[in-house]
Amino acid sequence: MMRADKRDESATVRRSGGSVRRATIAVAAVAALVLVTGCGTADPGPTGSPTESVSVAPSPTPTETPLAEPTQPPEMERDDEVGAVAAAEYFMELYEYVLKTGDDEAWSLASGDECAFCSGLSDAVSARYADDGRFERESPAVYADFSIVSHDDVAGIYRVELTFSSIGVTSVDEDGTIASTAGPEQGTLTLGVIPAARGWVLLGGSADVESQS
Repeated sequence: MMRADKRDESATVRRSGGSVRRATIAVAAVAALVLVTGCGTADPGPTGSPTESVSVAPSPTPTETPLAEPTQPPEMERDDEVGAVAAAEYFMELYEYVLKTGDDEAWSLASGDECAFCSGLSDAVSARYADDGRFERESPAVYADFSIVSHDDVAGIYRVELTFSSIGVTSVDEDGTIASTAGPEQGTLTLGVIPAARGWVLLGGSADVESQS
């Protein structure tokens, strides 16, 4: 369980100096998966007009099952290394959920006040979904090999390293027009997380992106 005397995370952050500044750096490369600047646009395909002599019955619109919001695992009740890894895994599942749905309520609640990585995702989906647009990718990014790389005993911050691999993401307008795309990326991501009275908080992260040949 979380320690009852856990201090407010914002006060802890202010005391930790350079360590926290490093932890709150936005993940520029991973943010590119959301803040798509345009690596090219895809051809939406031909849009033929119906003829007067042929009547074609409309195809049924496929019903997509709504994506369920991730739930916090019981390990996140712990404030040790096990809890830190569980929190990092949950945050990346939540990242994919927010990207797919535009629903960033849980993400915002778990975000640190100075987490630029967190606010970058929220700002991107707010702008994209506000006009009935959306983000699409054929499959979610893969996050694996979660491990603790350091722990600040004074500030209480854990640094969790993981690998990520994404096939890219497409930004789609309300009418189905592809606005922009971001290509595949893979590399290593390090998240800064801290246990607090309100639960585990995501402080930020940094990414080392492998070059694409």
